[in-house]
Parts: sequence; C-alpha cells; structure tokens
Amino acid sequence: MMRFIAQAAVILFLAACAPLPVPSAWTIQTSATAGTALVYQEGESVSVRFACRRNPVDFYVQPGDFSAVAGDPPLILRSGAASVSLQTRAIPGGPDIVEGTAPMSAGVVALMESPEPLTLSYGTQDRTLPASDAGLRARFVAACRQAR
Repeated sequence: MMRFIAQAAVILFLAACAPLPVPSAWTIQTSATAGTALVYQEGESVSVRFACRRNPVDFYVQPGDFSAVAGDPPLILRSGAASVSLQTRAIPGGPDIVEGTAPMSAGVVALMESPEPLTLSYGTQDRTLPASDAGLRARFVAACRQAR
C-alpha cells in the first residue's frame, strides 16, 4: 500500500511539472481611428490579425509568423471553397513580416462569414487557423459591413 501511495505521489508530482499548453484565443479589437480587428493569438504573441480598416478602407491581414518572400507573391485567404487573393508587401522598416490588403468587397465579407476554418497561404508558407467563435466572426463581419 505504501508503495502505491509513493507511486501516486511521484505521478502527481510529475504531472504538476509538465509544461502547460500554450493558450490560444480569438479576440476582437476596436480602434476609433484604425477600425476593427479579429485577432488570433497563441501565447503572448499575435499570430494573425484580420482588420477592416477605416483609412484607407480596405481589408488587411498580417500573419505575424510568415516571413516576407522575394517577389511579393499574393497572400491567399481561404475558407471552405471560397478564396481571396491579397496584395502583399513586406512591412517597411520592420521585422521580416508580410502584410496583405484587398478591397473591402462582398467576397471578403462572405469569406469571413463562413463557419469553415481560415487558411492562409503565402509562397511556400501555409497556416490553417482553428475555428473561431461564431459570435466573434459575426461581430467582425458586422463591423466590416459598416466600414464599406
């Protein structure tokens, strides 16, 4: 019996020492001047930011973990069978990060309304994001419609 208790104590100790999973979350951020953003964050760093900007009025995507590629290929955003091609550029004077923009179109809004997971492709870099809360995407899409 004592051996069992000792083994259980060791197992509990090791479980307490195991690394915690990295939290991830979708959030909405709003700025009176910049517009509304739907942000996916892993741990303490922002992984992807989708924004409906007010000035200029456009759809903006910044995949924080994609490196800029020579020739600036388009950033492709997909959800289910729908896709949108965004014009890209490396962030000037910043780290080796790319950003993509597209006109605020009905196609962009429909893609963001889709309940399917979002997939980003840029050059040879691909990333599929976990599904977000439907309520958050609905709030984001409502803000995008107002920005158009």
